[in-house]
Amino acid sequence: MNTYKEPILNDYRNSEFLQYMKDVVELVNAFDVTSLGLAALRDALTIHTEAFETAF
Repeated sequence: MNTYKEPILNDYRNSEFLQYMKDVVELVNAFDVTSLGLAALRDALTIHTEAFETAF
């Protein structure tokens, strides 16, 4: 049986964290966040992920 394990973000290197966040953004975009009222949070996540990628 597969169990969900919570990621330990403190152990990630910059590139690993960036890839993790890109994957999270991709998963979030797969759902209709507007109807869930989460569009503003999704937009903020996307903006911060892109800013981190630019800085990295």
